[in-house]
Amino acid sequence: MCEVYRNGKSMKVKNLGWLLRHWQEVESFKFQRCTPSQGKLSTVLMYAYLKSGGHFSCEWVGGENHAIDWCRRPVFLTLAASVYGSGDAPEYVVTL
Repeated sequence: MCEVYRNGKSMKVKNLGWLLRHWQEVESFKFQRCTPSQGKLSTVLMYAYLKSGGHFSCEWVGGENHAIDWCRRPVFLTLAASVYGSGDAPEYVVTL
């Protein structure tokens, strides 16, 4: 499930289509690795930070490379994406 947080309110959205329709509002991306449950694939939380101060969040199964590849669309190519592990500092930053 994906969610949008704006002005202190949360709104569930159906899928990544919301993010594509609002591409002009996106400022940067963050990918946070989660510890996979036993027997499950690795999971990543993707955050798209909006220029208005809000953010879009979505859970990905399959690791950050899969999520980053999805974000390599022409409308997002100039944005930065930070990848976080278990620490507070990014492990690496990529330009899409």
